[in-house]
Amino acid sequence: MKNKWKKYYINMPKHLQIKLDEIPSKENVQVFSLKLFRQDDIENGVYKHLGIKIQDGKVTYPDEVIPGIIGRFTKFNLYEKEIIRKDLPKEDYTISVEAPNWGDASNGTHTIVWNKKRYQREIEPAHGHRMKIKQIKNNSLLFEFSLANPIPHDDTDEIFFAINLLQESTGRSDLRGSDDKIDYTKIQQVDWEIFPPEKREDFVKKVMSGQNLASDIDATKATKERLDFMGKLKPKKYIYGRTGFGNYFGAVINKDLVVFENQNYGNAIYVLYSDWVKLSQLSRTELLRRNNETYNRVLHTKGWQDKVKRILDIKLK
Repeated sequence: MKNKWKKYYINMPKHLQIKLDEIPSKENVQVFSLKLFRQDDIENGVYKHLGIKIQDGKVTYPDEVIPGIIGRFTKFNLYEKEIIRKDLPKEDYTISVEAPNWGDASNGTHTIVWNKKRYQREIEPAHGHRMKIKQIKNNSLLFEFSLANPIPHDDTDEIFFAINLLQESTGRSDLRGSDDKIDYTKIQQVDWEIFPPEKREDFVKKVMSGQNLASDIDATKATKERLDFMGKLKPKKYIYGRTGFGNYFGAVINKDLVVFENQNYGNAIYVLYSDWVKLSQLSRTELLRRNNETYNRVLHTKGWQDKVKRILDIKLK
């Protein structure tokens, strides 16, 4: 059974660039991912390249592994890569083959040599990253994957390769400082995508309606602002869905009050205060069709943070 997640990034994702920028330059960077597995996926061999399997009814896994090859990044983690340098002048290249004498190898062979031009080659050594695997809780399918060796902050090419290695291997990728520790008691992962996206046709219609896209600078600033605000709410824990923090994630204020935010530019913030488990499994279109007595939707316009705080104050009272 093939995995269905996003395999790699062409460019550094904005939310990961922000995290990288916030890590002190003198500190090494830990590339990691956190994922909640489905048992049937493990049974169907989706994670066999990581050595994760079901044995005697229990999930077994190695403490450390070099991921098996399932794509380009896992391949070049194990093997060297030949790069054709078309940006450099061509070089002389000698080809030699053994040919049979008089068309019959029983008469012996002779060497034929000829020269030609070709683009220069450059060999990139195998990256050789090993991946640590840690089960967060006993009898749980929540796992953390992290590279055995953190990467120097200024080695951005290797950090980006490692991000794609984790992405290809697990479907997730994240960054933190090598000295940072995650308090997993404050993180809860649910086995669904929070506010799943609408159908592709509906999305295309909205794009075709002529909405302008924000500049990269505006988007990066907005992302940091949103993440900072969620931290200031001092939630009891964070909730994120099957696709991780890349889409909507929640800050649990109390068991019946959750603030859902999206770090991507252009999405509204939602405050759910009635049956958030059920409501967060709806698409945003389906949610908006429901009675708004169970939620508040706040656009990221001027004063949005104060609006959210006022809603929370009212609900907490």
